[in-house]
Amino acid sequence: MGRPYRSIDPNFLALLRKQCPPKGKQGHPVYLNPTSGAYYSFKSSYYKRVLKHQGVLTMDQQMINTADDTRIAHEFAA
Repeated sequence: MGRPYRSIDPNFLALLRKQCPPKGKQGHPVYLNPTSGAYYSFKSSYYKRVLKHQGVLTMDQQMINTADDTRIAHEFAA
């Protein structure tokens, strides 16, 4: 299991750990954007979750590492 990104919301991390099965067990998907589920659309809700440090992937969390990146995420979240 990989380590979580340092800025992830601790409550969200606990939720992910409950949802994700131990290594080797499959069949329980965790969607990047629970609002859109399996449709994989990046709606404003996805960016709102990233701004709350609730991104599933490390790159989601890294999306808001700089002031410019954060500003852009805010624009997409609107």
